[in-house]
Amino acid sequence: MRQENSFVGDYEFQFLDLTELTQQASQILEYRPAEIPPRVVLFDDVQGFSASRLRVPGSQLTRPETALSARYANVHFRFNPDDRITENASIYLVGDFNNWSVQSDYALEYHPETDRWRTNGFIKTGTYAYKYMLIEGNEIKDLALDDSFTRTQQEYHAFVYFRDPNRFYYRLIQTNNFFETS
Repeated sequence: MRQENSFVGDYEFQFLDLTELTQQASQILEYRPAEIPPRVVLFDDVQGFSASRLRVPGSQLTRPETALSARYANVHFRFNPDDRITENASIYLVGDFNNWSVQSDYALEYHPETDRWRTNGFIKTGTYAYKYMLIEGNEIKDLALDDSFTRTQQEYHAFVYFRDPNRFYYRLIQTNNFFETS
């Protein structure tokens, strides 16, 4: 498989469509075009209900607007994780719009009045993949908030081959299946 065709198969990604900045867009809860840049408040992202494994970073589904006249928006993200986040943990928003890097500008803050984690970013119109990343201590737990992968039993298959030096082919000599629940 060529590198540009490969992708991480076990991550969940959200899909952000900012091609149309209007109140009628399916992901936009609130739109204030009079603010500069326009303010866009998205519907809550809820762990396990809104992620899609079909959207992958770097795919043709993620396209920022390339025109010099492209608009930017101040996009507000709100996240409701299933579990309580410990005091020494942080949640970050990573995606195509910030080159999938953990940046302090995209750290989420907890707001107890709404019981939601929130952040915002200045994002160019277009379509993007993104996800939420948990950092606890100095450890990145990139699957901790991916509900369907971490909460399901995973099946693995192991194959042991032997290359026969006299016959110039590989022989399958053992197989093993095992399961793991995260």
